[in-house]
Amino acid sequence: MSTDSMVRGFVLVVVASCSSCRSTIVEPVLAAPWSAERAAAPLTREQCIDLALHSVPNEAAWSARVSSARAAVDRSALLANPIASLGFEDFGLNAKAAHNAVQTTLSIAAALEDVFARKRRHAAAVHDLEAEEATLRAERNRLAADVVRAYDELASARSKIELEERLSVIARDQRDAVRKFVAAGLAPRIQRDRADLELASTTASVERARA
Repeated sequence: MSTDSMVRGFVLVVVASCSSCRSTIVEPVLAAPWSAERAAAPLTREQCIDLALHSVPNEAAWSARVSSARAAVDRSALLANPIASLGFEDFGLNAKAAHNAVQTTLSIAAALEDVFARKRRHAAAVHDLEAEEATLRAERNRLAADVVRAYDELASARSKIELEERLSVIARDQRDAVRKFVAAGLAPRIQRDRADLELASTTASVERARA
């Protein structure tokens, strides 16, 4: 076999090895945006959680982290790239031989450390993937809990507003009734002042609840 044929064969082997190790990058698939009608409607607690977990930044970041960990697992299962060396020797026996190699040495080797450590390296990558997935589950649960807490706080605040508004209406009706009794001389003036104070207090409570 000539030197050129050996070199071409070696290049083909290396290119084939690199091609087999090449991985395909898969972009994360994100959910379609909501329609205007759906976005304008009031959201339930479950819809708020789903919106937070599948928002574009969160979904893309989580998918990228899992994809990176899975790619590390795939890489850890591959054998290390071989170390190749190609050498020419010239004995210089004549003028023609001075321009042509008369002996060619082609050697291919692999680092034994990488070969024997592949199993442990793969196991470590699998553990890293499981740890990353567990971390992401914890982050998703924590985000869902934050959404639930905020949703319940908002729902409680709105319920408090409704209650304070009803109390304010009762205080206003009571104040109007007391004023009539005072005007008719059936109740002392201090009761009218007390009714005005109660109405002012309930009105302030409504504003605090709205804030």
